Amino acid sequence: MEAKKACYVNRRSFIKNAAAGGAAAFAGGVLAADAASVKGRVTADGKGMAGVVVTDGLNCTETAEDGSWSLPAREGVRFISVTPPSGWRVPCHYIRFAGAGAPYDFNLLPWAASKPGPFTIMHIGDSEIRDDSARERVWIARAKRFADERNCAFFVHTGDICAAKGMEAHRRIMNFETVGRPVFYVQGNHDIIAPEYGEATFEKYYGPCWYSLDAGGVHFIVTPMTWGDGKPSYTVEEIVAWLRNDLAIAKRKGQPVMLLTHGAYDTYIYDTRRIYTESKIVTMTKEPLDLRAACDFKAIIHGHLHDNYFLRSNDGKIEVVSVAPPYMQLATLQVIHVDKDHRLYAENRYAESETWKPVETPPPGGWYAKVPGIVFYGAPCVADGRVFVGTLDWAGTNTEGVFAFDAATGKRLWSHPTKANILTRILHANGKVIVHDVDWNFQALDPATGREIWHFNALDTVGLLNARLGHGKSAESKTAMTYDPKSNRLYAGTIQRALFALDPDTGTICWRPQDQKGGYSGTPSAVVVGEGVVVSGSFWQGLYGYDEKTGKELWRHTRKPSRITSEWYKSGLPWLERVGFPVFRDGKLYLTSANEFLEVDPHTGEPVRRIKFKFSVNCYTQPAFMGDRAYFGSRTKGLVCLDLKTFTVAWTAPVEDALLVTVHYQYPPAKLLSSCPVVWKGLIWATCQDGALYAWDPATGERRERIFTGVPYVASATVADDRLYVADFMGHVRCFA
Repeated sequence: MEAKKACYVNRRSFIKNAAAGGAAAFAGGVLAADAASVKGRVTADGKGMAGVVVTDGLNCTETAEDGSWSLPAREGVRFISVTPPSGWRVPCHYIRFAGAGAPYDFNLLPWAASKPGPFTIMHIGDSEIRDDSARERVWIARAKRFADERNCAFFVHTGDICAAKGMEAHRRIMNFETVGRPVFYVQGNHDIIAPEYGEATFEKYYGPCWYSLDAGGVHFIVTPMTWGDGKPSYTVEEIVAWLRNDLAIAKRKGQPVMLLTHGAYDTYIYDTRRIYTESKIVTMTKEPLDLRAACDFKAIIHGHLHDNYFLRSNDGKIEVVSVAPPYMQLATLQVIHVDKDHRLYAENRYAESETWKPVETPPPGGWYAKVPGIVFYGAPCVADGRVFVGTLDWAGTNTEGVFAFDAATGKRLWSHPTKANILTRILHANGKVIVHDVDWNFQALDPATGREIWHFNALDTVGLLNARLGHGKSAESKTAMTYDPKSNRLYAGTIQRALFALDPDTGTICWRPQDQKGGYSGTPSAVVVGEGVVVSGSFWQGLYGYDEKTGKELWRHTRKPSRITSEWYKSGLPWLERVGFPVFRDGKLYLTSANEFLEVDPHTGEPVRRIKFKFSVNCYTQPAFMGDRAYFGSRTKGLVCLDLKTFTVAWTAPVEDALLVTVHYQYPPAKLLSSCPVVWKGLIWATCQDGALYAWDPATGERRERIFTGVPYVASATVADDRLYVADFMGHVRCFA
């Protein structure tokens, strides 16, 4: 305890020593003869290596011709670390500081995978492991095979390793010996765990929280989160003081720079509000450091959001790549390809996607087609004799857009690129196809040609978001739209500042809620309109009711605002987590939540009837109705049938193990049905993440059909003109007659 406390106190002297030490390092590390110094040598095959960067976490210097280096002695040093040059690796990139008189020597080994030129990286994020169990070893073995196939220069884990047991286990099972290449770790918010010296466990297993490395001629900077489950002893000013020194050398060498971090948008280190519009990224310090001015800044590679995405700034100068966890929720392994111009391409493997084999023959009497990109929550939209499908791009290949097919034959009619990913459903309103992407761009397209009729940007026009960025590019809009033909209004967004009504004919705003104090909270679930009330929910915040005509808030049921802790989960109304797609029926509102089904009074938001299950629903399903029964998906029981008279479960119908899991913190195997069921030909049909289309008898739950097509479905099915249309995760579109 005394040693930790002393180390924490010494950190406070870090900035006080920054000015004098940094100047010496920039001058090449030349010190006065009587100055105390920290010394060492960098060698390769017994010979000194010149021009290699060494740092003490603040000062940076380069080795001389004989590989020697020296830095000024100062308080607060914990590690001496080396920046492995391109084409070389080092058994360990750091040495724990043991005083100015100790030797700090590094031996470099040849490493062809990182030599100057195009190269690849294995990117892992948010594994959040607890032990070194078989399931963790399985995905690490898959990652090694993938990395071997692509000759990856190194592994990087961009944080949330997670907690003390996880950090210890990860060090054992993902290292050079187990994956055959260097492994670098970034500190996430769940890796800061102690009350004051929060980084102690991370440092125990992985060394310094900030450092740099080179590969393929690119200079990578690694920076940690500044908040978490505990409190770190370092400050933003300390990190940026080192960053100035490190980047000064990179700029002098003419190296392109990429950032490896956990949360690109909420580290409290970087202000990224203008990263997409102006390619601007600056530090949030008293004297901001403009990274674009300080170096040839190219890209951010990060985790934290449990999501895949690939984004570029408007001028294409900065690329931002995120990855989902390797085991839960999309189970993504990501190899990032860096080309000769230092542009990125993300090759993603989802779950066991290398084993998926899509059925490419048309269904009897129907048709089969293919779109580029991924189809996620967006069920096919069918209108005017056409089928419209929206896609997203998580790879950097520009495949996001809208694709139109002839509803009878499947012939592709046109495609329309969008500025960003289409995550949710496309709508048809008054002869127009309405599309919105995750960057809050709304478009009306001509169904016959794909020509744009109007465009509305909610960020520019409404000013939706708080000053700080949330999740994704300016807080991604993941929420499905709703069109109400009675009022001829389009409802979009989720709650409070992010909810508004549009005129579908002109793309002009009709209203937004008067209460502007709230912020954004995402969910794929759409708002719903009925009984003069617009009802919207959010992922973790609650359920809200607004006046349909004015947008005035009528009621709200929310959790108590607090950090996400066990007490937070106990607070408020327990049914307000992961609200599914609400539905109006006979003057009542019906919806699912984490483990409940509810009948709600739309005028008050109060539950009229509710049933709590012993199993988990916890997905964005929507009830379908036949007579006095409701049918909806679940996280563990497949399809659930509820008797609305007695408000009891009539039956459940199991599905097979999911090929792809999209529910948060759900680990395979999972018998998951997260889509919205539909009624077709007297049966209940639903797409499933096990790669099949199911049909059940509505009275008994007896399975009548299981049509396996080889690739998981996330998007729900659509029924139109006595036909059923589906689109799977990899963009295979099918019509069943």
